[in-house]
Amino acid sequence: MSDVLLNVEQTAKRLGCATAGALRARYRRTPERLPPAIRVGRRLYWSRDDIEVWIDALKIEERARIERDAEFRRRMAEMGL
Repeated sequence: MSDVLLNVEQTAKRLGCATAGALRARYRRTPERLPPAIRVGRRLYWSRDDIEVWIDALKIEERARIERDAEFRRRMAEMGL
């Protein structure tokens, strides 16, 4: 495990969003909420490992959602709806 910390700008870049988007994701009340940040003075930092694990978990959730949607559509088609 590495102890590399990412600042807000680096975290946003890794997520592919604007800095404001990363800060908003910090306060979401959904699974898309970022892992807890580490505050050093007025600055925020995230563990790179935590961010990578969080991204992987979102990918797994998204794949599961896509599979559920496909199964639902298949069942609806079988029923003629």
